[in-house]
Amino acid sequence: MFIVNNGAPKSGSTWVQKIIKHGISPGYPRKKWRNHWNSASIAKERLQDYFNSDEWRDEPTLIKMHFAHTPDFAFLDNKDARVIVSYRNLPDSVISFFHHQIRLDKTTPENKNAWLRKQGMRFAKDLQEYRRSWASKDYVLLLKYEDMVLDAPAHIKKILQFLDQPCDDAICEMLTEKTQVRMKKGAPLPVKKHVRTAGRSVAREEIPKGIFATLTEMENSLKDL
Repeated sequence: MFIVNNGAPKSGSTWVQKIIKHGISPGYPRKKWRNHWNSASIAKERLQDYFNSDEWRDEPTLIKMHFAHTPDFAFLDNKDARVIVSYRNLPDSVISFFHHQIRLDKTTPENKNAWLRKQGMRFAKDLQEYRRSWASKDYVLLLKYEDMVLDAPAHIKKILQFLDQPCDDAICEMLTEKTQVRMKKGAPLPVKKHVRTAGRSVAREEIPKGIFATLTEMENSLKDL
């Protein structure tokens, strides 16, 4: 089985990666195929070559990626492929990406408003297109991050069933405890680390009202997908 964990950026794909890792113990692409990511990933230009190589057919193989659907990826509509796309509301994805950029030394806390107006809005538009591109694909499992936080065991079961892996309630509860990040209420977010908010929404308190309203309108435009 060829598994592509292809969540929208800053929308829970790291959590999904852990669930699959601990839930089915998959294999990963050989080093010659991988890019520089910490998680096993392949440049999207090489994905079809890897799929056609048959190097993954001996065991379920997991790849973590972020790419919008285009006709180039029609080969993933295949009985041996599984694509999982997680997504999160736009305001929280954008502010999460801002913190991620701070961690990479690509911006600073003092530059937040300017970054949100320019790079943040561009990122939000990319996320809109990302979700629209995958919404009509019936071979894809779509996961809303906020729903996963509210009922993690049910969504873990949904993921594993999508991957043809039996999962009873006890296993799903165990995987929830093993993979879900938890934070004490009101605890400060870590600075200059890979930020995990444990489902806590910080967008309303961190994003200026005007930009937050625009991002919320953009999010509402996606509700019928």
